[in-house]
Amino acid sequence: MWVFLLANFSDLPEVIPQHYNAYGKADGFGSKSNLFILAGIASLLNIGLSILKKYPHRFNYPVEITKENEFRQYAIATRMLRFVKLILVLIFSSLIIKTILIAKGGTHELGFWFLPIALVCLIGSIAYFLILSFRSK
Repeated sequence: MWVFLLANFSDLPEVIPQHYNAYGKADGFGSKSNLFILAGIASLLNIGLSILKKYPHRFNYPVEITKENEFRQYAIATRMLRFVKLILVLIFSSLIIKTILIAKGGTHELGFWFLPIALVCLIGSIAYFLILSFRSK
């Protein structure tokens, strides 16, 4: 994400798409330097979730943690954070890459399916791991 952004930054016009509607069409424009904010947020989320997964005993769980289920529940929770981290990095990377391509004239929109797919992947993975946690009481 950072490499692609830095490699293409100087070729971008000063004003690029900054916001997309639910259909994936650009409806807000701003400075190209705002892409660094998006990449920074993605990096902070990645670092924060990496640190957080080292402390599974501090999480809230949908079931009571006992000596019998402790290892399994912690494993499920840390695996969920790894999946969420991966999905968030993919979403942010896709947004940055697509925005750069749109700004360079390669395409005109994110596409209608970007938001639904991103939400289904993110919410679906969290739901899957919550169900797994409930079943592993």
